[in-house]
Amino acid sequence: MEITKKDFDCFEKIRVSGKTNMYNLAGVTALSDGILNHDKIKEIIGNYDKYANIFKK
Repeated sequence: MEITKKDFDCFEKIRVSGKTNMYNLAGVTALSDGILNHDKIKEIIGNYDKYANIFKK
């Protein structure tokens, strides 16, 4: 599965906002305006450090 910078940035925006628990996949999906799906969210959560190192430069 490919995670793009857009995917990660969307995830980060939601995470920093504190609007939902990031393990609430339905809540995160709803707040992502169609950018993230359950599989992408689980992938980012499971490999957060990897994607942070790639996209937070």
